[in-house]
Amino acid sequence: MANILGLHHVALKIREDEYEKTMTFYRDVLGMKLLRTWGNCCMLDLGNTILEIVGNSDGSDIGGSRNHFAILTDDVDSMIEKVRSEGYKITIEPKDANLGGDYPVRLGFFIGPANETVEFFSLK
Repeated sequence: MANILGLHHVALKIREDEYEKTMTFYRDVLGMKLLRTWGNCCMLDLGNTILEIVGNSDGSDIGGSRNHFAILTDDVDSMIEKVRSEGYKITIEPKDANLGGDYPVRLGFFIGPANETVEFFSLK
């Protein structure tokens, strides 16, 4: 019987002209380790999963059902300040939330280099 083992990666399909800026942001600004590259694609280590960045070279629609993805961190406020200092738009300032009544978290959102919505998330 086949088993689900977990989430392997999250992919961002972006315009080809955004590839270098986006990869550099996640690698250099957020400090993610570059695992591999091929063509205009790469995979970066997110700790417990992988972020794949795919530069769309065929001109097809890059839309989809994605809303945002969340990056687990131990300091939401510092990470938000880091991306703010790089000029990225903060859409939700760091705040405490309680998801489901017994799941206290801290979160903050920003718009990344390819216009993607990213959440910094920490458990309290």
